[in-house]
Amino acid sequence: MQDHLVCYLGGTLALGAHNGLDPIHMELGRNLTDTCIETYRRMPTGLSPEITYFNMAPGNKEDLIVKVSRVVDLIRIATYFLSVWCRRAFPHA
Repeated sequence: MQDHLVCYLGGTLALGAHNGLDPIHMELGRNLTDTCIETYRRMPTGLSPEITYFNMAPGNKEDLIVKVSRVVDLIRIATYFLSVWCRRAFPHA
């Protein structure tokens, strides 16, 4: 399960690596940001759900699950700006 607010962590990790922390933070930040962006891409509204569940069962085609009763689309401008910053930090991603 991933709360939408976890998406802020990708930018935080990238900033830490950019400012001298262990380079693994950059890789973790990139992976987390890619996952968050994918949740935006897969939603019909283009907005990420408040909660995303990960389907870890083998053989299932859908790896992201959004429960209808939990769908709350919120526009979070800060996440947009973090995503823009991360795309600049990870131009090859």
